[in-house]
Amino acid sequence: MRIGVRRAGIVAGVIAAVIIAAIAALLALPKAPAPKPNATVSLPAAPAAPGISLAWQSPPLIERGWLVEHGMYERAWTWWTFSKGIVQVSPDGRYVAVGTQRGEVVVLDRDGREVARFTYGAGRVPYYVLEFSPDGRYLAVGIASREGELIVYDTSTWREAAHFNFSSYLKGPSNATESAILKQPWYGIRPTFLLFRGDILYVTVGEPHIDPETQSPVYFKVAMDLFKLYPELRRRFPNLTSYVAVRYAGTQWSRVLAIDTKTWRVRWVWPREEPAETMIPNLASDAGRRYLALSTWWYVSRSDPYKWHSGMLFVLNATSGELLYVFDVPPYVPYFNYTSIWTAPAFTPDGKYLAFATGDGRVYVLDNLRSIAERGAVVLWAASISDVLPAQVLLIPQKGGETKVIQSYIYTFGGLAGIVNDRVIAYTSATYTTYWAPGVERKPVTQHPNQTKLFVFDLNGTLLYVDKFLGKPAYGKVVPFAISGCMLAVGVGNDWVTSDVSMMGVYVWDVCRLAQVGRFLTVKYGVPLDVAMSGNRVYVLTGLINAAPSETAPANIIGEYRLLALELGRPAG
Repeated sequence: MRIGVRRAGIVAGVIAAVIIAAIAALLALPKAPAPKPNATVSLPAAPAAPGISLAWQSPPLIERGWLVEHGMYERAWTWWTFSKGIVQVSPDGRYVAVGTQRGEVVVLDRDGREVARFTYGAGRVPYYVLEFSPDGRYLAVGIASREGELIVYDTSTWREAAHFNFSSYLKGPSNATESAILKQPWYGIRPTFLLFRGDILYVTVGEPHIDPETQSPVYFKVAMDLFKLYPELRRRFPNLTSYVAVRYAGTQWSRVLAIDTKTWRVRWVWPREEPAETMIPNLASDAGRRYLALSTWWYVSRSDPYKWHSGMLFVLNATSGELLYVFDVPPYVPYFNYTSIWTAPAFTPDGKYLAFATGDGRVYVLDNLRSIAERGAVVLWAASISDVLPAQVLLIPQKGGETKVIQSYIYTFGGLAGIVNDRVIAYTSATYTTYWAPGVERKPVTQHPNQTKLFVFDLNGTLLYVDKFLGKPAYGKVVPFAISGCMLAVGVGNDWVTSDVSMMGVYVWDVCRLAQVGRFLTVKYGVPLDVAMSGNRVYVLTGLINAAPSETAPANIIGEYRLLALELGRPAG
């Protein structure tokens, strides 16, 4: 296992990011040395007896036959996800809201009794974002559709308090049809993150470029000179005049809206002039509601890839939307991929520090207050939890044809869980590969040594704890997790490389005591799609999975689409 931590006083004010898919001639270039660990301490093994058990389970929220008929179940041999859903708990633990891919939101009480149900119809899917206001008065529901919608309900009556359409803030209604959005809701316009802070509801919303004829995303090749993005790279490669990176990409238009919850009017949008030409998947704010952090993932601007692309972190004034500073995450080189930030950043409550993880497995902690003062990112420390390694990769054409094995790089997806009691928590997902092209699924032949591990650092960058768990936490919201006090819960599914589903379930750690305190396997219930926590309760939404080891093996579809209520502190039954 290689873990690296490096300290620096790096100030980066460049508004650009790394889109890394280096051309083949660059593969022979030397790799940058990995940063060294600051310190590591030994800790006792996790307890053997899981302290978590099933309190109740809901009836199926979507009929099994409907899901099978529409192909909405996971495949153990692939990383593609076809089944979605989301769970949120009200701040007082009174209500649990579940958004389903069929186009419904179901609200249950703590004992599993149905309180409310909302049905939105064809092509309107609340699969991705739900959020209760801190006082529990409102439930905001984001809906993927041709227009992209947000509906806010008053929880005292369960009537609509507000309703927004977002197409006018982007590029007009989506080209995707209702049937395409039902199967793949991310083809429509959809809110990607919701955040209540004080009297503002922040919303990120995105619209991918969909070809109206093929009903699929529009992809293109983009070439970028990394020396133009990162002049400091010239010092590492003094004999080169340019460092060109090439990759396939898609385009998405995104925006952040600040909605006044007193009047239900939009206070401001960012960017102000026109939508960002990349994806903004998340938001974070400090407890004092002074700062707003957001990042970019995967998509690239076709017109100006040096301005909009993945791997950028923006910090705004939470009241006005003014841009305070930008951090453009430096690349791994050489490396056939790109830097991205998918999971939400995390502030310390006082807003002094800001932590985030990159998709290629790196953790950064910024001195946020110094960064604002200097108008550029000041990196306190950075850790590599998933060095990119050369390996063989199996390419599988999605529409049939001959498979082949190529040499590429493998890494594990980095997901940041947050900052809890001055501890920075990050974990990795399944082994991924840097190769990507439209119409081809790529599957690593070997595991990355840091696949699916939990890492806990202190705010000084000292590595305190590492624990390995099995499976792929990449369902529902994508690398879903939940935090309640010191407790962290992660839902994991199949192992992508081996197609093993035997360890899929919910894993719970006490990140203050640095110990795994619970594990509940959901094999007979289904694959975890999302998790939420409230007190000693862990709620997990499960979906169907075909547990066959390959696409050609006989189908073995197990599980149900239902909500499980688990309790911590009780012996496993």
